[in-house]
Amino acid sequence: MTSDCDPLRAIVHASFVTPSPLERYRPRPSRRATHGALTLMTDGDVGPDFNRVIVFGPTPPDQIFAVADPFFGEPSGYSIVVEAETAPAVEDALRARGWRPEEEPALALSPLPSAPPPTPPDLVIRPVVDAEGFAAFRGVSATPSVFLPSLAAALDPAVALCVGYVAGRPVASSRLVCLGAIAELTGIVVTPAARRRGYGTALTRAAIAAARAGVYRSHTDGDKDGLPRLHPHGVPPGRRLSHLSAAAPGA
Repeated sequence: MTSDCDPLRAIVHASFVTPSPLERYRPRPSRRATHGALTLMTDGDVGPDFNRVIVFGPTPPDQIFAVADPFFGEPSGYSIVVEAETAPAVEDALRARGWRPEEEPALALSPLPSAPPPTPPDLVIRPVVDAEGFAAFRGVSATPSVFLPSLAAALDPAVALCVGYVAGRPVASSRLVCLGAIAELTGIVVTPAARRRGYGTALTRAAIAAARAGVYRSHTDGDKDGLPRLHPHGVPPGRRLSHLSAAAPGA
């Protein structure tokens, strides 16, 4: 790993260990624990989608299971996320034991251009400020209620939701959540019929504008271009995480 990657790796680590402001609104408490290169976390519900082990460095699988099984309570009730650049042997060993990738490795967004394309003229972007906007956001993003459980959560000062409308119909969404000095950008969703028209890019820029406008002014660091430090789904440029779950019996 080069020194240029160290700040990016630090962002990845911080995003997992920093509590989300949304946790206070969830019905079940979240938990975190760190054991060497392992970070264990629960997100307020049961199952592998909400209970994860993050592996940030070389760790024998037996050591992962010895720490994770008692923390989560059942061997198959969690998933394991491996930082592929620093722990490729861990991923290989887990796959050999029957753990399967849940999805393609997360891909980082390309650096944002200094001169962004104009917002499509038929797209109207509005921040979520009331129940109607929150319902529109949920309808487009399909965000599970355990992650964003209420309007109060959506209106938290460290959260910014935006919805894009075309002819009064919601077609795109974005979500920005402040994690200490990091702004986490997720929920960039465009309805299938409205894709490939620049709406997703416009909602991404709207989320960044929310950070610049003051929602995160005291929380978000800027890069050399004055942009906040943003990472899609916890993965800044140059990092790759592999998300694995235990295979079902007989699979």
